[in-house]
Amino acid sequence: MILFDTHAHFNVQTPAQEQFERAIASGFTGILAMGGSAEMNSCAIKLAKENPDFVCVSLGLDRDLALEYADSPTAIPELRELLQATAQKVRVVAVGEIGLDYREDTSELEKAAQRKLFSQQLQLAAELKLPVSIHCRGAADDVLSIVAEYGSKELMAENRLGVVHCFTEDVDFATKAYGMGLYFGISGIVTFRNADLLRSTVSKLPIERILIETDCPYLSPVPMRGKPCEPAFARYTAECVAGLHGLDIEAFGEISTANARKLFAL
Repeated sequence: MILFDTHAHFNVQTPAQEQFERAIASGFTGILAMGGSAEMNSCAIKLAKENPDFVCVSLGLDRDLALEYADSPTAIPELRELLQATAQKVRVVAVGEIGLDYREDTSELEKAAQRKLFSQQLQLAAELKLPVSIHCRGAADDVLSIVAEYGSKELMAENRLGVVHCFTEDVDFATKAYGMGLYFGISGIVTFRNADLLRSTVSKLPIERILIETDCPYLSPVPMRGKPCEPAFARYTAECVAGLHGLDIEAFGEISTANARKLFAL
């Protein structure tokens, strides 16, 4: 069995090397270490330098930094410089995590800042010809409209614009996202007892656009609920998705890993 974790977060306290050993023993061929803040970007780069054959990176400014960075004249130029400089040392395969998160307490000012920062990074990704890793919660319409306007037309045409990570949207959203060249990152949420609607949606997703992710250290799948998530746990998510599509884990692992390699040009 082979698998690839397409969305994993690490910080300086994470026992990452031990987690990598367990992931390799479970059949994983690689991990995409996800940025989103100065600390996560730095940690992802460090881990990729230490594990160049196993770890690749995605760097970006996540939505919770929008009020700080959306109107900064230096934020995007500095991110561009970081992406370009890092690409000389390790495998930089995406821009992210970026996107929108409209919680009940999110102000209109913050929503506007999130949209601006999201748009700016989509434009940067298009400039650098990199796919994006998109966070979307409570903001489906805005995510789709902004991606349609600012996403790379070149990568859309190649059907590798990016991935909607931790996918929990409906079939209508998935149909529109598919048309824009987006993939669907399925996390441990799909295994939760109250996730029948998501499982129904995932069963309808095109298999050639499905990726497996952990979003670790969050969202541990059943039967690992209550434990900090780590990449090796993604096998339980993969088993669930494989069953939804009538496949065994070995066949699905090969398909989802090939999908990751295509999207991220690995």
